[in-house]
Amino acid sequence: KPRDPVQFEFFADGTVIKNEKTFGKWHQASTGTFKFIDSGRVRVELQPSWAYGVSIYELVWQDQDHVGLRAGDETILLSRVKP
Repeated sequence: KPRDPVQFEFFADGTVIKNEKTFGKWHQASTGTFKFIDSGRVRVELQPSWAYGVSIYELVWQDQDHVGLRAGDETILLSRVKP
């Protein structure tokens, strides 16, 4: 079964919001923090930690506006939303 769509919103202060789409509507699933480990990996810690914990994602850049977050056999594709 395909997973429900996921969005991450990253902010300059190091916070992150994870949104999920279920039954056709977006809702905030979790909040937390992120930090770049190096140019190719990012650490994301979502709350509550017992449910989400810490994930280390490999960054897979397609171009400056599109990146994949890969952990294990799962890749979440993200697109930059420009103001």
